[in-house]
Amino acid sequence: MIQFDEKRIKQKEHIQRNARKYIGQIGDGTHPNDGIYTLLQELLNHFVDEFREGYGNKLEVQTHCGTVTIRDYGRPMLFEERYANSRLSTRTMELTRFGLDTIEAICGDLSINVYKDGKKGWYDSWNKSIDYVSSRKKHKNGLSVTLSLGWKFPNVWFDKNIVYSMLKNISYQNAGLEIAYEMNYKHVRIKSDKGLVNLLMDIKPCRGYYLYPIIHLKNEWMEIALTHSWASDETFYSFANGMHIYQNGPHLDAFKKAVASFLVRICSFELPEPDEVSFTDKLFKLEDAYSGMVGAIAVNVNIEDDSLSIDKYIQDFIDDKFRTYMFEHLDVCRIVYAKMRVAKEKRIFSKKCMGMKIEELVVLWNDGIDAGQLDLDRFYVIRDAFLAKEVKITEMMKANAIGKRLKISYDALNNVIHCQG
Repeated sequence: MIQFDEKRIKQKEHIQRNARKYIGQIGDGTHPNDGIYTLLQELLNHFVDEFREGYGNKLEVQTHCGTVTIRDYGRPMLFEERYANSRLSTRTMELTRFGLDTIEAICGDLSINVYKDGKKGWYDSWNKSIDYVSSRKKHKNGLSVTLSLGWKFPNVWFDKNIVYSMLKNISYQNAGLEIAYEMNYKHVRIKSDKGLVNLLMDIKPCRGYYLYPIIHLKNEWMEIALTHSWASDETFYSFANGMHIYQNGPHLDAFKKAVASFLVRICSFELPEPDEVSFTDKLFKLEDAYSGMVGAIAVNVNIEDDSLSIDKYIQDFIDDKFRTYMFEHLDVCRIVYAKMRVAKEKRIFSKKCMGMKIEELVVLWNDGIDAGQLDLDRFYVIRDAFLAKEVKITEMMKANAIGKRLKISYDALNNVIHCQG
């Protein structure tokens, strides 16, 4: 007999009225920031926690329209029981997860099955009981949850490409976890053997390779992967409690600053260099370290001491593990030093160009072509200086003046750069 709990009913009604506070804008499923993917991520996090506990290394995920089913092969018990017998911090769960009751209240339809000793059980959320039924098919131990947007969100569907991207990000954060996903009527296998290293390996770096092997460091609650490319722009990927953070968050800002500050310090003051390198030449800024930096960080909040911030934890991690790595690999330090020297020279050259007149920039460009002393990056710096001075460079860009090394002239009357030849 179903027993209605008035307190629980009111609690669900409150969650339903304030759904945006939990998941933001529901959306229609066409954008990765839509709220339905926050719901899905929260549900996936519960299954991933079981893998991190050391139980089961495989997930099966199916999506169809507005329905998703997730099956694991961990312990045959509900999430609450799993957490009660968990080595994970209870405080961590309070900070980083909301329960199935919240998910059910928002989506309206949640079905839970527990597989134990070959039997399949249906969970009754109102009576908090599991009814097991014997069948000819012997089921492996584990748990499955089906979330259906159904009648509450009839025009919202899960986009398989977005879900696939989410699952890839989960695999990057959980090395060894195998995820089977049904996509385009095929079962796609998703697995990362090296964690965040695989993420950086899957990115096509500038000029086809990185300057040095990817640095990979982690502890129980944080993982980082870091290297440099030939590019000038920085590239970072950030994850917090399983979620891909598309915009900079406090932990990413702390990570970037801690790494760059250390590199500036070691390359400016601690790395031994030949006598011909002056002290002034070795003074760098943070932006020199950022140039070409490619990194990823995954953080799982597990702070028991309220007096310590996430910034402090990350700083301590960098001061310990990253510092140790760099001093054990001085060859990497010297590569980073050389990259930072190039970035510094470009920064100084850029500042010089910004202070020059347009006619002077034209002379600098043409002299650079005659002498063959300007590299590709410096031509782009001069181009950017033209843009900053609002000079029209359409003709120059169409003619590919940089790639073809064409000389230029300036038409002051029309404020236009013309190509010669």
